Order: sequence, then structure tokens, then C-alpha cells
Amino acid sequence: MEMRMLLDRFAGPAEVVSELDGRVLAEARTSTGVDWLPAEVRLQAERHRARRVR
Repeated sequence: MEMRMLLDRFAGPAEVVSELDGRVLAEARTSTGVDWLPAEVRLQAERHRARRVR
């Protein structure tokens, strides 16, 4: 399984991966009845324009 995720500029990659492993993949393993589910995640930061100081 390969997932591509776009992170919000305030998101912490560690928290996102922890949530993915702790909840999303755990539910997928339970629903498929397997103990181990291979997964690859590619994280990409959201691009945004710099804010100008006024």
C-alpha cells in the first residue's frame, strides 16, 4: 500500500505518522485479519507564499 500525504504547514510529521500507524493502519490490519500490513508513506509539505510584514 502506498500513500501520499500533503501536510498542512502547521502539521508535525511525527504526529501524522504516529496517527497513521496507531489508528489508520491498525484498523486496516484488523479489517483484513492480518498481523502485519506493509505500507509506504511519502510526506510532502504544503507550499505557501511568504507573508509580507506591513
